[in-house]
Amino acid sequence: MRPTADTIGLKMRHFNDFIRWAIKQRGETQEGLADYLGVNRSTISYRLNGKVEWTLKDAFKACEYFETTLEEVTK
Repeated sequence: MRPTADTIGLKMRHFNDFIRWAIKQRGETQEGLADYLGVNRSTISYRLNGKVEWTLKDAFKACEYFETTLEEVTK
């Protein structure tokens, strides 16, 4: 079964919520994640606020940064 735009949107909101939570839990900053991904801090902010979509590459790298998997985060 192919995912719908609604289910993809829901998973991305869940992903963004996880990233926000993980940043706080680890005492990290958006800037630290941005440095790891090689993007500007404002890019992380735009992504977390749903203004810019995550690239699949950066979503996988963000999960790597927080020592989890994309599959776990988007369950």
